[in-house]
Amino acid sequence: MPRNHIPILLVLSLTSAFGRCAPKKAGIPEIAANAATAVSRTTATDINGATITLMPSSDVRVQVTATFDVVATTYAVGSVFVGELVVNGIAQPSGASAGAIFDPGGTKLRVTVPQVWTLMLSGGASYTLKLTGRVNLASSIYNVAATHTRFSIVPAGGF
Repeated sequence: MPRNHIPILLVLSLTSAFGRCAPKKAGIPEIAANAATAVSRTTATDINGATITLMPSSDVRVQVTATFDVVATTYAVGSVFVGELVVNGIAQPSGASAGAIFDPGGTKLRVTVPQVWTLMLSGGASYTLKLTGRVNLASSIYNVAATHTRFSIVPAGGF
């Protein structure tokens, strides 16, 4: 087996509470939101269906790539949407920011906001990964559409 090929998610006990799990390759899931989610709180709001529980068979580093399909339906000046990856209840950092940031400058502008996280997962441990969204000003409302909101998990080597 080549050195950079890690048999990561060799069957992972995949459960997706509400989301669709359509593997691109055996053991590499893509998890999609299954309904729109209104985000209007400064605390995390779970994105409908964008959740998975997995258990890697061995220690592995994975890359999680997410896209958030977002539009501001009610906008307050200075408002931003923050899309986050939460693992076992903890929001994951990503470089200098904690998530996918979107500042529309008004209503009706719809974009797909990407973000990438790298995680170290221990073999035999259970992990629940989910996408959440929040706003910095509670007077704003963002709609996260199911159309393009999803995340995928791919191996990125051992650790």
